[in-house]
Amino acid sequence: MIIKSSTSLTLREAFESYHRCRQHKARTIEDYYTALNHWERETVNPDVSQLTNLDLRRFREALLDHVPDGGINPLKPTTVAKYLREIQAIFVTLGPPGPRCPDSLGIIQQVPYCKKPLVGDTDVITATIEEIEAIYEACQVAQWPRKVTEEIDDTTLRVIRIDSAHWWRTLLVYLYNIGSRLNEFLTLKTEWVDLQRGRLKIDPEKNGARNYKPINAALADHLERLLQAPREYVFACPKNSKKLYEVWYAIQAEAGIQVDREKGSRRVPFYGFHEIRKTCGTTWADFSEKAAQHMLGHKSINTTRKHYLNGSSIASKIEIPQPGAFIREEESTPPPPKNDGPPVLRVVG
Repeated sequence: MIIKSSTSLTLREAFESYHRCRQHKARTIEDYYTALNHWERETVNPDVSQLTNLDLRRFREALLDHVPDGGINPLKPTTVAKYLREIQAIFVTLGPPGPRCPDSLGIIQQVPYCKKPLVGDTDVITATIEEIEAIYEACQVAQWPRKVTEEIDDTTLRVIRIDSAHWWRTLLVYLYNIGSRLNEFLTLKTEWVDLQRGRLKIDPEKNGARNYKPINAALADHLERLLQAPREYVFACPKNSKKLYEVWYAIQAEAGIQVDREKGSRRVPFYGFHEIRKTCGTTWADFSEKAAQHMLGHKSINTTRKHYLNGSSIASKIEIPQPGAFIREEESTPPPPKNDGPPVLRVVG
């Protein structure tokens, strides 16, 4: 590959100078920076003109072996695939323009490529409706969040008093019905909730497509009570992710939840927020896979099917209407004669 510049260019410099644009959401930028951090840790951070397919393949293998700080397990293949997509997207911007990428810049003559790691079938874990009910009742033990301070302007602060149990119950009802991602529900603005029209607006955080979600009666009742005190964010709480999970798991412990994890898994035996999101998807899929796709905000129905629907749960509920004749025939037809073995031939002489 030949770079059309006399100056060397690292991948991060290429991202900042040529790939990053104002259409990128803040979360997207964070994901790119995480991928670039991995790149700089696992490679010698060479000039982009020197990179080959082999370099990208070695980077993939290094990521598959990498154990994050404080963790005990290597990165998942799905996570590695995500970082590879982000790194390769930068290369595509630098590469030659073509029918699929007419806006590429032609800074390098060839785009390095490697295959994504193989991802096996996802074991989709979802909660039962009985477990959801138990978690809802157990929210009474929650003592956090109690209050949060919001900045109205440069000189004014607003202190919001919070009913902890109702905050958690509203969140559970919201996640079960709407299926938002963690960052989506933490940044859900009050102005996006329209109780009059029975809908809420989801910001295009992940896939760039803003869409509206229906608010049913149960969710509307909970939101109306929660939002009696003015606030900027619906689920306003102190920024403390450790405390958020600590209380979430304590509620489930009170509810007697015991999630059956794979043998050898170090994950806690409780549902993560993303597993309640998958529960939402599986529940909506009972009515329509397209409805599940819409509620989860996926561009591709295959993403919904492969990673978010509990197939065994759906299969157990599938029973199409049967013509009455099928059932009447089964009930009225006498059983076949008992087979006592092959017929015996008698010879009379």
